[in-house]
Amino acid sequence: MSLALGYAEEQYCLSCLSNMHGQSMNDMFDFVYGYIQGRDCFKKEWIKMKDKCECPLLNSCVIEKCFPINFVLDLRGVECPLNFVKTKIQLDKMQTNQILEVLLDPGEAIESVPPSVIEEGHKVLSQELFENYYKVLIQKN
Repeated sequence: MSLALGYAEEQYCLSCLSNMHGQSMNDMFDFVYGYIQGRDCFKKEWIKMKDKCECPLLNSCVIEKCFPINFVLDLRGVECPLNFVKTKIQLDKMQTNQILEVLLDPGEAIESVPPSVIEEGHKVLSQELFENYYKVLIQKN
C-alpha cells in the first residue's frame, strides 16, 4: 500500500496511511485496494503481506481486510487435544496462504493450539481476546 501511494523509501501500516491522509482505515483500504487491483504490476505483491504484529496500532488494525478469512472453526467448548486435531485437519484441507479463523476457550486451548500450529509450520497472524473466548487467525503454509 505504501508503494501505491508513492512512499518508496518508507513502509507504513494501514492505520498510519489513513491518519496521514485523513481517512478511515476502511476508506483508505478500499481506495488503495482499487488502485492496486487496477494495475497488473501490483497484483502479485499485494498478496504477500506481513502479519499484524508489526502494526504500531494493533488494537485499531483492520486485519480482516488485509487477510480475508477463508474458513472459520468454532472450537469453543472442545477439549484438548481435540481442538488442535480439528484445527490441523482443517488446515490440511486448505491451500497455501489461505486464512483460518479459530475460536478457542481461554486456558489450555489458547495456550496449546497456537504454539502447536506454529510448530506445524503455519503462521499465527493474530490472537485476540473477546469477552470469553479468543479469535485466532492462522495462515496456512
